[in-house]
Amino acid sequence: MPTADGLPDAAAHAAAAHAETERRLIDALTASGRYQVIEKLEARPHYHRPDGTPTKWALFVDVETTGLGEDDRIIQLAAVPFEFAKDGRIFRVGACRSWFEDPGVEIPEEITRLTGIGPEHVAGQRIPDDEVRALLDETALVIAHNARFDRPHLEKRLPMFADKHWACSQDDVSWRAEGLESTKLGWLAYRMCRMFYEAHRADADCLMAVHLLASTLPSGRTAMAALLDCARAKTARVWAVGSAIETKDVLKRRGYRWNGDAEEGRPKAWWRDVPEQALEAESQWLAAHVYRGTPRHQVQLLDGRLRYSTRRPPGAPRAWTPRA
Repeated sequence: MPTADGLPDAAAHAAAAHAETERRLIDALTASGRYQVIEKLEARPHYHRPDGTPTKWALFVDVETTGLGEDDRIIQLAAVPFEFAKDGRIFRVGACRSWFEDPGVEIPEEITRLTGIGPEHVAGQRIPDDEVRALLDETALVIAHNARFDRPHLEKRLPMFADKHWACSQDDVSWRAEGLESTKLGWLAYRMCRMFYEAHRADADCLMAVHLLASTLPSGRTAMAALLDCARAKTARVWAVGSAIETKDVLKRRGYRWNGDAEEGRPKAWWRDVPEQALEAESQWLAAHVYRGTPRHQVQLLDGRLRYSTRRPPGAPRAWTPRA
Protein backbone atom coordinates (compact mmCIF):
# COMPACT_ATOMS: atom_id res chain seq x y z
CA MET A 1 0.00 0.00 0.00
CA PRO A 2 1.26 3.52 -0.77
CA THR A 3 1.73 6.00 2.07
CA ALA A 4 -0.16 9.28 2.39
CA ASP A 5 2.41 11.08 0.23
CA GLY A 6 1.92 8.57 -2.58
CA LEU A 7 5.21 6.74 -2.18
CA PRO A 8 5.32 2.96 -1.79
CA ASP A 9 6.19 1.83 1.74
CA ALA A 10 9.75 0.83 0.82
CA ALA A 11 10.48 4.13 -0.93
CA ALA A 12 8.98 6.12 1.93
CA HIS A 13 11.08 4.26 4.50
CA ALA A 14 14.21 4.79 2.41
CA ALA A 15 13.50 8.54 2.09
CA ALA A 16 12.90 8.82 5.83
CA ALA A 17 16.10 6.92 6.61
CA HIS A 18 18.08 9.16 4.26
CA ALA A 19 16.63 12.31 5.87
CA GLU A 20 17.48 10.99 9.33
CA THR A 21 21.07 10.26 8.26
CA GLU A 22 21.40 13.77 6.86
CA ARG A 23 20.05 15.26 10.10
CA ARG A 24 22.52 13.31 12.24
CA LEU A 25 25.47 14.29 10.06
CA ILE A 26 24.44 17.96 10.17
CA ASP A 27 24.00 17.83 13.96
CA ALA A 28 27.42 16.21 14.37
CA LEU A 29 29.17 18.76 12.16
CA THR A 30 27.45 21.70 13.84
CA ALA A 31 28.09 20.40 17.35
CA SER A 32 31.82 20.27 16.69
CA GLY A 33 31.92 24.07 16.49
CA ARG A 34 34.23 23.84 13.49
CA TYR A 35 31.63 23.75 10.72
CA GLN A 36 28.49 25.48 9.57
CA VAL A 37 26.02 23.81 7.22
CA ILE A 38 24.02 25.88 4.75
CA GLU A 39 20.85 24.65 3.10
CA LYS A 40 19.64 25.09 -0.46
CA LEU A 41 16.52 27.21 -0.69
CA GLU A 42 13.36 25.31 -1.62
CA ALA A 43 10.18 27.17 -2.54
CA ARG A 44 7.51 27.05 0.16
CA PRO A 45 3.76 27.30 -0.43
CA HIS A 46 3.21 29.03 2.94
CA TYR A 47 4.91 30.21 6.13
CA HIS A 48 1.83 30.45 8.35
CA ARG A 49 -1.49 28.65 8.05
CA PRO A 50 -4.67 30.75 7.64
CA ASP A 51 -6.11 31.66 11.05
CA GLY A 52 -8.75 34.23 10.16
CA THR A 53 -6.36 37.19 10.30
CA PRO A 54 -7.13 39.80 7.61
CA THR A 55 -4.48 39.72 4.90
CA LYS A 56 -3.38 41.55 1.77
CA TRP A 57 -1.26 40.53 -1.19
CA ALA A 58 2.23 41.80 -1.88
CA LEU A 59 4.23 41.21 -5.03
CA PHE A 60 7.96 40.72 -4.80
CA VAL A 61 9.66 41.65 -8.08
CA ASP A 62 13.14 41.52 -9.51
CA VAL A 63 14.50 42.47 -12.91
CA GLU A 64 17.65 41.56 -14.77
CA THR A 65 18.79 44.16 -17.29
CA THR A 66 21.40 44.75 -19.97
CA GLY A 67 23.38 46.90 -17.51
CA LEU A 68 23.18 49.17 -14.49
CA GLY A 69 22.36 52.43 -16.28
CA GLU A 70 19.02 54.22 -16.42
CA ASP A 71 18.75 53.54 -20.15
CA ASP A 72 19.55 49.82 -19.95
CA ARG A 73 16.71 47.45 -20.78
CA ILE A 74 14.96 44.63 -18.99
CA ILE A 75 15.81 41.08 -20.10
CA GLN A 76 13.99 39.20 -17.32
CA LEU A 77 11.18 39.98 -14.90
CA ALA A 78 10.22 37.66 -12.06
CA ALA A 79 7.36 38.15 -9.62
CA VAL A 80 6.25 36.21 -6.55
CA PRO A 81 2.88 37.10 -4.97
CA PHE A 82 2.50 36.43 -1.25
CA GLU A 83 -0.15 37.00 1.38
CA PHE A 84 0.76 38.99 4.48
CA ALA A 85 -0.87 40.28 7.64
CA LYS A 86 -0.56 43.71 9.25
CA ASP A 87 1.80 42.27 11.88
CA GLY A 88 4.24 41.06 9.22
CA ARG A 89 3.39 37.36 9.17
CA ILE A 90 3.54 35.81 5.72
CA PHE A 91 0.87 33.24 4.84
CA ARG A 92 0.44 31.81 1.33
CA VAL A 93 3.15 32.20 -1.27
CA GLY A 94 2.08 32.00 -4.89
CA ALA A 95 3.96 30.47 -7.76
CA CYS A 96 6.89 32.43 -9.11
CA ARG A 97 6.16 33.96 -12.52
CA SER A 98 9.11 34.68 -14.76
CA TRP A 99 9.38 36.13 -18.24
CA PHE A 100 12.25 36.92 -20.59
CA GLU A 101 12.23 39.90 -22.93
CA ASP A 102 14.24 40.62 -26.04
CA PRO A 103 15.84 44.02 -25.31
CA GLY A 104 16.41 44.77 -28.96
CA VAL A 105 20.09 45.35 -28.27
CA GLU A 106 23.04 43.07 -27.65
CA ILE A 107 23.35 41.61 -24.15
CA PRO A 108 26.88 42.34 -22.88
CA GLU A 109 29.00 39.27 -22.19
CA GLU A 110 29.52 40.27 -18.55
CA ILE A 111 25.73 40.32 -18.03
CA THR A 112 25.43 36.83 -19.52
CA ARG A 113 28.23 35.60 -17.26
CA LEU A 114 26.53 37.12 -14.22
CA THR A 115 22.93 36.08 -14.92
CA GLY A 116 23.24 33.12 -17.26
CA ILE A 117 20.88 34.92 -19.65
CA GLY A 118 22.03 35.04 -23.25
CA PRO A 119 20.54 35.88 -26.65
CA GLU A 120 19.07 32.38 -26.98
CA HIS A 121 16.87 32.97 -23.89
CA VAL A 122 15.39 36.28 -24.97
CA ALA A 123 15.10 35.94 -28.74
CA GLY A 124 11.51 36.76 -29.75
CA GLN A 125 10.37 36.98 -26.12
CA ARG A 126 8.28 39.74 -24.56
CA ILE A 127 6.88 40.28 -21.07
CA PRO A 128 3.07 39.91 -21.31
CA ASP A 129 1.59 43.22 -20.13
CA ASP A 130 -1.85 41.72 -19.46
CA GLU A 131 -0.50 38.98 -17.20
CA VAL A 132 1.52 41.47 -15.19
CA ARG A 133 -1.49 43.78 -14.90
CA ALA A 134 -3.61 40.88 -13.60
CA LEU A 135 -1.04 40.22 -10.88
CA LEU A 136 -0.95 43.89 -9.91
CA ASP A 137 -4.75 44.13 -9.69
CA GLU A 138 -4.65 42.09 -6.47
CA THR A 139 -1.48 43.71 -5.12
CA ALA A 140 -1.44 46.21 -2.25
CA LEU A 141 2.36 46.54 -2.05
CA VAL A 142 5.22 45.95 -4.49
CA ILE A 143 8.60 45.07 -2.97
CA ALA A 144 12.06 44.76 -4.49
CA HIS A 145 15.53 44.27 -3.04
CA ASN A 146 16.95 47.57 -4.31
CA ALA A 147 13.76 49.27 -5.40
CA ARG A 148 15.76 52.33 -6.47
CA PHE A 149 16.94 50.22 -9.40
CA ASP A 150 13.92 48.02 -10.12
CA ARG A 151 11.13 50.57 -9.85
CA PRO A 152 12.37 53.08 -12.49
CA HIS A 153 13.05 50.28 -14.98
CA LEU A 154 9.62 48.72 -14.43
CA GLU A 155 7.78 52.05 -14.59
CA LYS A 156 9.47 52.79 -17.90
CA ARG A 157 8.59 49.42 -19.44
CA LEU A 158 5.30 48.73 -17.60
CA PRO A 159 3.73 52.04 -16.49
CA MET A 160 1.08 50.27 -14.38
CA PHE A 161 3.75 49.83 -11.68
CA ALA A 162 3.65 53.60 -11.10
CA ASP A 163 0.20 53.32 -9.48
CA LYS A 164 1.34 51.03 -6.66
CA HIS A 165 2.85 51.59 -3.24
CA TRP A 166 6.44 50.35 -3.10
CA ALA A 167 8.86 49.17 -0.43
CA CYS A 168 12.46 47.99 -0.48
CA SER A 169 13.71 44.94 1.40
CA GLN A 170 17.24 46.33 1.20
CA ASP A 171 16.63 49.86 2.52
CA ASP A 172 13.42 49.50 4.56
CA VAL A 173 14.84 46.96 7.02
CA SER A 174 17.58 48.18 9.36
CA TRP A 175 19.90 45.26 8.64
CA ARG A 176 23.02 46.95 10.00
CA ALA A 177 21.23 47.94 13.20
CA GLU A 178 20.44 44.22 13.54
CA GLY A 179 24.17 43.46 13.43
CA LEU A 180 24.37 42.42 9.77
CA GLU A 181 27.31 43.95 7.94
CA SER A 182 25.92 43.92 4.41
CA THR A 183 22.54 44.38 2.76
CA LYS A 184 23.33 42.25 -0.30
CA LEU A 185 20.74 39.52 -0.75
CA GLY A 186 23.22 36.65 -1.00
CA TRP A 187 24.99 37.73 2.18
CA LEU A 188 21.71 38.10 4.10
CA ALA A 189 20.60 34.68 2.86
CA TYR A 190 23.71 33.15 4.37
CA ARG A 191 23.90 35.15 7.61
CA MET A 192 20.19 35.26 8.42
CA CYS A 193 18.98 31.96 7.00
CA ARG A 194 22.08 29.80 6.48
CA MET A 195 20.91 29.26 2.92
CA PHE A 196 22.24 29.43 -0.63
CA TYR A 197 20.41 29.79 -3.93
CA GLU A 198 21.01 30.54 -7.61
CA ALA A 199 21.81 34.22 -7.23
CA HIS A 200 21.48 36.80 -10.02
CA ARG A 201 18.51 35.07 -11.59
CA ALA A 202 15.38 37.12 -11.04
CA ASP A 203 13.16 34.16 -10.10
CA ALA A 204 15.61 32.75 -7.53
CA ASP A 205 16.24 36.22 -6.09
CA CYS A 206 12.49 36.74 -5.52
CA LEU A 207 11.99 33.43 -3.73
CA MET A 208 15.02 34.03 -1.50
CA ALA A 209 13.87 37.54 -0.64
CA VAL A 210 10.38 36.36 0.38
CA HIS A 211 11.98 33.71 2.61
CA LEU A 212 14.20 36.40 4.12
CA LEU A 213 11.20 38.63 4.87
CA ALA A 214 9.51 35.73 6.65
CA SER A 215 12.59 35.18 8.83
CA THR A 216 13.03 36.48 12.38
CA LEU A 217 15.56 39.25 12.96
CA PRO A 218 17.97 39.16 15.92
CA SER A 219 15.70 41.75 17.60
CA GLY A 220 12.85 39.22 17.56
CA ARG A 221 10.65 40.72 14.85
CA THR A 222 10.18 39.40 11.35
CA ALA A 223 11.92 41.32 8.59
CA MET A 224 8.50 41.85 6.98
CA ALA A 225 7.19 43.57 10.12
CA ALA A 226 10.17 45.94 10.08
CA LEU A 227 9.66 46.64 6.38
CA LEU A 228 5.97 47.42 6.85
CA ASP A 229 6.71 49.94 9.61
CA CYS A 230 9.04 51.79 7.27
CA ALA A 231 6.68 51.48 4.29
CA ARG A 232 3.82 53.05 6.25
CA ALA A 233 5.90 56.11 7.17
CA LYS A 234 6.59 59.02 4.87
CA THR A 235 9.99 59.71 3.35
CA ALA A 236 11.60 63.13 3.28
CA ARG A 237 13.49 63.97 0.08
CA VAL A 238 16.13 66.44 1.17
CA TRP A 239 17.65 68.81 -1.41
CA ALA A 240 20.93 70.40 -0.36
CA VAL A 241 20.36 73.48 -2.52
CA GLY A 242 23.06 76.11 -2.52
CA SER A 243 25.74 73.80 -1.12
CA ALA A 244 29.32 74.85 -1.82
CA ILE A 245 31.26 72.77 -4.33
CA GLU A 246 33.84 71.84 -1.71
CA THR A 247 31.15 69.97 0.25
CA LYS A 248 30.38 67.51 -2.57
CA ASP A 249 32.57 64.72 -1.19
CA VAL A 250 31.02 65.09 2.26
CA LEU A 251 27.56 64.86 0.70
CA LYS A 252 28.48 61.82 -1.41
CA ARG A 253 29.78 59.98 1.65
CA ARG A 254 26.48 60.75 3.36
CA GLY A 255 24.57 59.12 0.49
CA TYR A 256 23.53 62.21 -1.46
CA ARG A 257 23.23 62.03 -5.25
CA TRP A 258 23.59 64.81 -7.79
CA ASN A 259 20.73 66.05 -9.96
CA GLY A 260 22.12 68.21 -12.73
CA ASP A 261 18.85 69.04 -14.51
CA ALA A 262 17.01 71.85 -12.80
CA GLU A 263 13.25 71.73 -13.37
CA GLU A 264 10.09 72.17 -11.35
CA GLY A 265 10.20 69.74 -8.44
CA ARG A 266 13.85 68.79 -9.12
CA PRO A 267 16.38 71.49 -8.23
CA LYS A 268 19.92 71.36 -9.54
CA ALA A 269 21.34 70.09 -6.28
CA TRP A 270 22.50 67.12 -4.23
CA TRP A 271 19.62 65.13 -2.78
CA ARG A 272 18.90 62.20 -0.47
CA ASP A 273 15.82 60.38 0.87
CA VAL A 274 15.54 59.84 4.63
CA PRO A 275 12.68 58.63 6.87
CA GLU A 276 10.48 61.52 7.96
CA GLN A 277 11.39 60.92 11.60
CA ALA A 278 15.07 61.36 10.71
CA LEU A 279 14.54 64.76 9.04
CA GLU A 280 15.39 66.79 12.13
CA ALA A 281 18.70 64.97 12.59
CA GLU A 282 19.51 65.25 8.87
CA SER A 283 18.81 68.97 8.98
CA GLN A 284 21.16 69.37 11.93
CA TRP A 285 23.85 67.44 10.07
CA LEU A 286 23.50 69.69 7.02
CA ALA A 287 23.68 72.81 9.18
CA ALA A 288 26.89 71.56 10.79
CA HIS A 289 28.72 69.98 7.85
CA VAL A 290 27.42 71.67 4.69
CA TYR A 291 26.03 75.10 5.43
CA ARG A 292 28.18 75.92 8.46
CA GLY A 293 25.34 77.84 9.99
CA THR A 294 21.82 78.66 8.85
CA PRO A 295 20.46 75.71 6.80
CA ARG A 296 19.15 76.43 3.31
CA HIS A 297 18.01 72.97 2.20
CA GLN A 298 14.57 72.16 0.85
CA VAL A 299 12.30 69.19 1.58
CA GLN A 300 9.54 67.16 -0.10
CA LEU A 301 7.50 64.51 1.73
CA LEU A 302 6.82 61.31 -0.23
CA ASP A 303 4.67 58.27 0.44
CA GLY A 304 4.92 54.78 -1.03
CA ARG A 305 3.44 55.86 -4.36
CA LEU A 306 6.55 57.92 -5.13
CA ARG A 307 9.22 56.40 -2.90
CA TYR A 308 12.07 54.93 -4.98
CA SER A 309 10.59 56.36 -8.17
CA THR A 310 12.43 58.79 -10.42
CA ARG A 311 9.13 60.44 -11.37
CA ARG A 312 8.85 64.08 -10.39
CA PRO A 313 6.91 64.60 -7.13
CA PRO A 314 4.02 67.06 -7.36
CA GLY A 315 4.91 70.60 -6.38
CA ALA A 316 8.27 72.18 -5.70
CA PRO A 317 10.36 71.41 -2.61
CA ARG A 318 9.74 73.68 0.35
CA ALA A 319 12.36 75.43 2.42
CA TRP A 320 12.91 73.57 5.67
CA THR A 321 11.72 75.32 8.79
CA PRO A 322 13.33 74.23 12.09
CA ARG A 323 11.03 73.07 14.83
CA ALA A 324 10.31 75.62 17.49
